[in-house]
Amino acid sequence: MTADREEAPQLATMQAEKEAQELAATENTRYYAGVMNEAGAKIGRIEKELEVTNNQLAERDAELAAVTADREEAPQLAAQEQNPATANKELPEAANVLKDLRKALGKKSTASLADVEKILEILEES
Repeated sequence: MTADREEAPQLATMQAEKEAQELAATENTRYYAGVMNEAGAKIGRIEKELEVTNNQLAERDAELAAVTADREEAPQLAAQEQNPATANKELPEAANVLKDLRKALGKKSTASLADVEKILEILEES
């Protein structure tokens, strides 16, 4: 019986320590669950902000593409406005023009292929 009496305080102390550990574990679990919930909420907000930012970026990319296309077309439109007769017309090859010129003028034509190429360049630029 004395042994039981000596072990009783030790058992009570061990039981109290065990209950304290379980309580601490429960409190830790609650704390970390709260931290995880807050982290999840922050991640959700960041994901929404990222989606909005990506949508804005996509819109700006589309605007930039449109502006770039307009800038690339501007010189062509200006050339068409200045000389609408040749703007939509494809010019023939220089060699074909020289051949037709020699046929029309006979073999006495002094025009060279370089001359015809220069004439075609001038027509393209104007």
